[in-house]
Amino acid sequence: MSGERVEGDPEHDLVRQIIENRAAGLGIDMTDSEDLTVKLVRLGIKDISPERAIKHCEHAFVSISGRVPLSTSTLAGLLQLPSINAKVIHCDLHDYAVESRTLDTAIEHFKRKHCDTCRDISPRTADWRYSDEWLEQENQKHAEFMARFYRKRYGI
Repeated sequence: MSGERVEGDPEHDLVRQIIENRAAGLGIDMTDSEDLTVKLVRLGIKDISPERAIKHCEHAFVSISGRVPLSTSTLAGLLQLPSINAKVIHCDLHDYAVESRTLDTAIEHFKRKHCDTCRDISPRTADWRYSDEWLEQENQKHAEFMARFYRKRYGI
């Protein structure tokens, strides 16, 4: 009850547990691995942290796609899990962007298309970790950049 670790307790991913509980509360059977909704929820959980996709360069960051089907957007809102939606990997130095449903596919294409030949790669420090605080700073830092991106890409 007090949050203390007891020897032998299983290691739980608290965020995953919260999201799965929310999904179950909405009537989603998270044990049905063939259900499209379950697959979306699992994708959202996997992609909740973009750390693995942007560790290679301090100019890389991730945003959520502006083109989202209403049903997916509704589910993302109900679960408070925007990472269900497609992701966009950006380079704020060269103004590159690649969009994909999954973070892994997006970064694979992004690196192959842009990073593999880039002379300006600047790896993040070895002790850098993604966090909510870091994300808030990045969102503020990239506010104008993203406004231009959405106007150019989506006409918003």
